[in-house]
Amino acid sequence: MTDRRPCVVYGTRPEAVKLSLLVKRFNVDTFFTGQQADIGIDNQLFVPSNSVKMCPGALSARLSDALLSIDEHVSCTSPLIVIAQGDTLTAFAASLSAYHRQIPFAHIEAGLRTHDLSAPFPEEGYRSLIARTASWNFCPTEHALDMIKSESPPGRSLVVGNTIVDVVASTMIENDIRQVMGDEVVITLHRRENLVEMKRLLGQITAVASHHSSLRWTVFMHPNPCVKSVVENSLRGTCINLEGPLPYIDFLRRLAAARLIVTDSGGLQEEAASLGKRVVVCRKSTERPEGVAAGLSRIAFDESIGDEIDYSLGLGEWCGTNPFGDGQATARIARELSLKERV
Repeated sequence: MTDRRPCVVYGTRPEAVKLSLLVKRFNVDTFFTGQQADIGIDNQLFVPSNSVKMCPGALSARLSDALLSIDEHVSCTSPLIVIAQGDTLTAFAASLSAYHRQIPFAHIEAGLRTHDLSAPFPEEGYRSLIARTASWNFCPTEHALDMIKSESPPGRSLVVGNTIVDVVASTMIENDIRQVMGDEVVITLHRRENLVEMKRLLGQITAVASHHSSLRWTVFMHPNPCVKSVVENSLRGTCINLEGPLPYIDFLRRLAAARLIVTDSGGLQEEAASLGKRVVVCRKSTERPEGVAAGLSRIAFDESIGDEIDYSLGLGEWCGTNPFGDGQATARIARELSLKERV
C-alpha cells in the first residue's frame, strides 16, 4: 500500500459542510455513503474520492449497508486514520468499521448530549456509542468536553471549537457574502422525533406569520419524503413559501440576510452564531446549550412558539461572542492528527 492516507467518511450535507475545509486543505481520502443521496454531494463544497448509494429502508438495513460499504473501502485502502463528524448513522458506522479493523478513529464534534435517547433519535445513541471507541474526541466547547469526561472514554479528548465557524467565515470571504438584516424568516424542520408534531408546529408558525405579513416566511424542505409530505400538506394555501434544498453557498447567502431562523436543526444553531442571527429552536431541549446561555437561541416546543418568535423578531440581530469557536478548529484538528497539507 503506497498511498495510505487518513479517510474522511461522510453521508449527509451537514457533514460535508463541516468537513469541507479539512478535505480541501489536507491530503485525505474521502468516502461518501449516500445516506443523504439527494443533497449529500454538494459540488459547491467538494466531490468525494469515492461514493456509493445507500439502500433505502429501516435504520437497521441502512446501518448494515453503510457499515459493509465503509468496511470494504477501509479494507482496500488501509487508511492511517478514519475521520467522521457528528452523530449520523454514517458516523456511527465509520467508527464501528474502524474499531473492527483496529484503525484509530477521530470523532469531530464529540460530546454533544441531551441525555435523552429519544431526542434526538437515533443521534443521541449514536454519538454516545462513538465516544467509547474513538481514539480522539474533538469537542467543540468546554461544555461538550465536560460531557465526554463524565463518561470516561479511553481516547484522547480535547476542545478545538466547531469547524462550522471556520467554514462560514471562509465561505463568506471567498464568495463575498455580506451579513445584513433582511426581511426573511428562514424555517427548517426535519427531525425524526418531530414528525408526529410537525403539523402542529407548522400551524403555530403559520399563525404568527399571518401577523407579520411584511416579512417573507420560507420553509426550506428536507428531501425526506415523509417530512416533505407533511410540510406540503400543512402549508398549502398559507402565507409561507416553500423551497427545496439549496446548494450550501446559496443557502448561506439566505441565512446571512435573514431576519430570524426557526429550526429544529442542530447545525443551524451554530451557523446562526457566526452570522449574528437569532434562533427559535423547535425542540424540547438542545445539545447546544451554549447558544441558549449566550442569548442567541430560545427553546420553544409547546404553545410558546408564537410568543418566542414574536419576542425574537423584536430583538434584532445578536451581537455576542460566538460560543462555538474562534475559527481555528480545522487547524487544531489537523495539527493533532498530523495531517499533511495538499500540494
